[in-house]
Amino acid sequence: TSQPMRRLLIGACAVGLLACSVAFAALLLAPRLAERQVRSAVVALLRTELTDRFGSTFSGNEIVARVQQKVQNRIEALRADLDSPLTDVAAAVLARLCHYECGSPAQLADSMRSGLHSRIHELRQGVARVEAWARSRYADLVRQLVRELRIFTGVNASLFLLVLLAVWKAPSSRAIQTIATLLLAATFVSAYFYLAEQNWLLTFVLADYVGWAYLAWVSVVFVFLIDVTFLRGTITQGV
Repeated sequence: TSQPMRRLLIGACAVGLLACSVAFAALLLAPRLAERQVRSAVVALLRTELTDRFGSTFSGNEIVARVQQKVQNRIEALRADLDSPLTDVAAAVLARLCHYECGSPAQLADSMRSGLHSRIHELRQGVARVEAWARSRYADLVRQLVRELRIFTGVNASLFLLVLLAVWKAPSSRAIQTIATLLLAATFVSAYFYLAEQNWLLTFVLADYVGWAYLAWVSVVFVFLIDVTFLRGTITQGV
């Protein structure tokens, strides 16, 4: 009965090793291609999230258009204030209130219009700065995600290789096969929760990546399986 189990372990490890090694090599040797693929995946994820929130008619560019329209409306309102006679009236009232010590009505009106011009300029520059920051931040988040995927695929490839070597070197050892099976199960379980149960949108936006802690994650699952299999849950019950 050990030979079918051994062949199953070797087959599973070979498939996992091949998949993770190819992915790791692509992420490491072709970073630009990897970043393009990751960027496409992120865009698809964001589009799905926005569609779920705003409906199927929501466009990815619509949110940008809405912000730009609000800023443009504010700029138009400020321009209307520039040409409005109310500015001159307000300047005259202010000059009377301070007994003309703060300047003549014409001077105050010019100062108020100068302030409006400055505000319009700030709004235009602010939109440009936000767009530049967003592009820079987005590119940085994509690079961090590529690094995270390198760690994930590299760690899994190493674990698959470790199990494969253990089974290959000790073909008749039932204990080695049992431990290898548990390590393989820990790897698959950890990979499933990492890929399927994680909120990737929040992870990407907040850059809240697991990093090298993923290896500790696999180790915890492996120790738990060892405890349940060999120690009848002694450690788990103690905790």
